[in-house]
Amino acid sequence: YGERTELLVDRENEVRNFQLLRAHSCAPKLYCTFQNGLCYEYMQGVALEPEHIREPRLFSLSADVPKVEVLERELAWLKEHLSQLESPVVFCHNDLLCKNIIYDSIKGHVRFIDYEYAGYNYQAFDIGNHFNEFAGVNEVDYCLYPA
Repeated sequence: YGERTELLVDRENEVRNFQLLRAHSCAPKLYCTFQNGLCYEYMQGVALEPEHIREPRLFSLSADVPKVEVLERELAWLKEHLSQLESPVVFCHNDLLCKNIIYDSIKGHVRFIDYEYAGYNYQAFDIGNHFNEFAGVNEVDYCLYPA
């Protein structure tokens, strides 16, 4: 986790998010939690780098996320009450760094890890956060955005 990250991150919320996503086959099995970390099922694949995320065959996979049936009622309530904002509120990862996307080249799919910031947010936040990764991290180049 890192020293004193609990001051910024709600670790109990991370575990709840992990369990919710696992219940809908969107996360690996969570075996146990510790004061300073989590132990979860190994996920076949590699953590993506900025150059991987720009590959069309990969970035289209990260958009192919299974629907979460249980959240439909809550989303309907949110849509009704937040419709005046003209922006959908959905369950978001909120930290779509390349390293939080695991690509399994054998099965041809991606999975997401690290849910400490997950929660309801405007859909555009996750999309914007994800596309921001295309520009790179250390040497930012906005010309690298997909056309």
